[in-house]
Amino acid sequence: MSEARGLGFSRPRFGAAAWVWAIVLGGVLALGARARAEDKASAAQETGNALQAARTHFQKGVEYYGEGDFRAALLEFERAYVLQPTYRLLYNLGQVTYELRDYAAAERHFKTYLTDGGSEISPERREEVEQELKKLRSRVATLEINVDLSDARLFVDDRKVGSSPLGRPLRVSAGPHRVLAEHTGYPAVSKQVDVLGGDRLTIDLKFGPSLVANAAPASAQESSEPRPTNWVLPAGIATGVFAIGAAGMSFWAAADASDYDDELNRPTTRTRLDSLSDRTKLKALVADVLLGAAVVSGAITLILLLNRQPSEHASRRGARALQLRAPEGGLSIDAQRLQMRF
Repeated sequence: MSEARGLGFSRPRFGAAAWVWAIVLGGVLALGARARAEDKASAAQETGNALQAARTHFQKGVEYYGEGDFRAALLEFERAYVLQPTYRLLYNLGQVTYELRDYAAAERHFKTYLTDGGSEISPERREEVEQELKKLRSRVATLEINVDLSDARLFVDDRKVGSSPLGRPLRVSAGPHRVLAEHTGYPAVSKQVDVLGGDRLTIDLKFGPSLVANAAPASAQESSEPRPTNWVLPAGIATGVFAIGAAGMSFWAAADASDYDDELNRPTTRTRLDSLSDRTKLKALVADVLLGAAVVSGAITLILLLNRQPSEHASRRGARALQLRAPEGGLSIDAQRLQMRF
């Protein structure tokens, strides 16, 4: 006991501290469990809200489809799929894009529907979709796009499909299509192609000379040529300064002369009159000097203006012409077949 007291604590006190720490730890664990429960409840609520919103968009899509407004139906089904990506919606997306004659999109949606649905799809529905896919093969073509530069942005009918090298062939609906490639520093290149169902076409796009490379020699040449010094502006500024100074001194000299006349009409001293007279003469002299400098500077400015030659750089820039190069150039489905449940 003496050794324990020497260390500064006793067993009863140590036991109380342990209880305190146990209570604190239990409180922390309880708070953590409560926070996790609240997070799960919040996540469940958000999921429920998203599911409800997806169902609302789905019902609107079904209504639009029944009314024949297929574009509005497509937007509603796409929004529902973003909120709740279930394979069932892919069937509806396939039906709508089929009606819109976007056969490539319909083929993509139906294939994904069969893959994601797996064994949950009934044999009758699977057989139906596979028959649709057989019909679509005769309405869809394959494009292979080759570009001579990497990281070029690729577009088909103004819709971005990826960057070069694409690494995979594209499936497009039969009909006319515009393939375009863009790359920073180069003029865009495009080709117009007409494809038939079942075709497999290879499209080669080659960029022309770099815009940066074409502009570099001109800028380098301009920077290497010495530019003549333009003295017109400094001479004009000097003329203005001298003229303002002469006007100011003339004004002050006139003010002193007026003070001199006023001084003569009241009692004064000779010293006061001499002082006013000297100040008037000095300011008048300074005004004459500044006026003469302004006249000389103005004459120099006029001579510089008359002898000024047009800048060779400006003439070259005005002579350049902007060169523009032209780029290189259904099936009716019954609404009853739509997936009606979500």
